[in-house]
Amino acid sequence: MRTDHTDTPAVCEYGTVYVAFELSKAKWQLGIMMPSGEKMSRYRIDGGDLAALSGLLVKVRAKAEQAGITPA
Repeated sequence: MRTDHTDTPAVCEYGTVYVAFELSKAKWQLGIMMPSGEKMSRYRIDGGDLAALSGLLVKVRAKAEQAGITPA
């Protein structure tokens, strides 16, 4: 009997959302790459606006979940 299950397919697909930051006092620029995406989406928010940053990351996570990608 074989107990090694390394070749067993996963039930769901896990993905990584990559985020790149360019920070300054006035503006923050973000580049976000979705697991299944080929292009990086770019966003600009006011520097130090943590509420806007948090809201954007929540939206990106929801978008990934809608695409069937489970964030790890």
